[in-house]
Amino acid sequence: MTRIPLLAKTLTVLSILLLTGIMPVLSADAVEELRYSCSAQVYEAFGKEAIEAFERKTAIIVDTHVTSSRIAVSRLMMDFSDVASTTRPLSFKRIDYGYVQTPFCKDYLAVIVNATCPVNNISSKNLKKVFSKEITNWQELGGMDQEIFVVIPSTETGAFKNFDSLIMSHIELRYDFLAQKSTIVMDVTRYLPDTISFISYGAALNQKGIKILSIDGRKPGEKEYPFGQVFSYITRGKPTGAVKKFIDFAFTEEGQEIIKKKGMNLIK
Repeated sequence: MTRIPLLAKTLTVLSILLLTGIMPVLSADAVEELRYSCSAQVYEAFGKEAIEAFERKTAIIVDTHVTSSRIAVSRLMMDFSDVASTTRPLSFKRIDYGYVQTPFCKDYLAVIVNATCPVNNISSKNLKKVFSKEITNWQELGGMDQEIFVVIPSTETGAFKNFDSLIMSHIELRYDFLAQKSTIVMDVTRYLPDTISFISYGAALNQKGIKILSIDGRKPGEKEYPFGQVFSYITRGKPTGAVKKFIDFAFTEEGQEIIKKKGMNLIK
């Protein structure tokens, strides 16, 4: 039997009652909701599947707005959401203002290329040269004689800021195309054979048309792979109610299985 979501059932009942001229009186908690501003990386790597599982388990409706890490936290501060997710550490200033950061997952920054690219490994030294446009042809990396098309996510994203600080060491990052959201870089890489970019490992894992490069001979998740990032929830003060249930879900057996399935690491 097909299962109808709680919200859909509620809307159907309301429509029937309105058509018959009956104005219903509903309990304030008939449908519990929370507003969630979600980093695009977190959404693709964990959030999409976790939100669906959480709604099935709790019947709490999650109104999700997918954006950059910076804007997600800004929306929380402007009271457009009840909880936010980010791939960046919370500033001491915001902690002093009472915002609480709850880390729930350790991820990796993955360097991605089109699946047809013959290159499988790149040194961290050459990676800097590619993203600073010192190396501009795949032939210099053991590939075909083709110009490298450098794609990066918006400078507002956690992916960009983490890549800039961890990999580029603040050497000027130069590019051919700037994507509005971090996850858009996967679509560009999938369809343009000479592209190189970066994104959450959990988001890129098992994506068709994309290959994840080893860096200095190490793959994301292997010991001593150098470039990691942490997914966190941000709340105004200590989480309570539906927000606490939502955050706690990431630490349940079901939530932890999603994290492990995406090749990421748990935070106990």
